Amino acid sequence: MKGRNNLHVTAVGDDMQELNRVANDLAAIGLEIEEENLLQSEQHLPYHRFGPEESQDGHTIADFMELSGGAEVVELTVSAEADVAGLTLSEANEGDVIQSDVLVVSIERDDEVLTPCGDTTVHPDDLVTLFCRGGLTQGTVEAFGDHT
Repeated sequence: MKGRNNLHVTAVGDDMQELNRVANDLAAIGLEIEEENLLQSEQHLPYHRFGPEESQDGHTIADFMELSGGAEVVELTVSAEADVAGLTLSEANEGDVIQSDVLVVSIERDDEVLTPCGDTTVHPDDLVTLFCRGGLTQGTVEAFGDHT
């Protein structure tokens, strides 16, 4: 950036008081604010297990991380009604329940971390960690949840 507008500051706050504090701090160090744009946006994404009973909608994602190049690592909790529950990983792959390019990295079950292989059976309440280089499809995510 060049000229008079040579610094761009993005601040995030819970309320206007916090944003005013940031503006005052900038002025205190000698910066002159020439333009100020305020955007208000709220997101409410509670972890479903702690939400009200009526908000239980079959979502199973426990954790999500997007990596460079569009790869994703996702932790999913297997519900009792999941398409993948009771299947071995080989059966789930052969039946197109799980995308063919998905790698099941680990399965956490009863305080134990399993290193999965083709004959590993997926059980309800397992916490399954998946890696997919191109991103998971909605169908694969839904295969771990109930369909109620």
